[in-house]
Amino acid sequence: MSSTIKCSVSNCDYWEEMKCAAEKIEVNMQGDGSDTCSSDSTYCETFKTKKC
Repeated sequence: MSSTIKCSVSNCDYWEEMKCAAEKIEVNMQGDGSDTCSSDSTYCETFKTKKC
């Protein structure tokens, strides 16, 4: 796993020059779904589905 997480939210307290400096991150689904086949349904730009 990469130790570098790209971030473009410059007003976040953990933002450091296009990188996230947080010890941990959390990625959630949009809405109330639990399954998705597209990154459009997540808040994760690098989402890759396991199966659909």
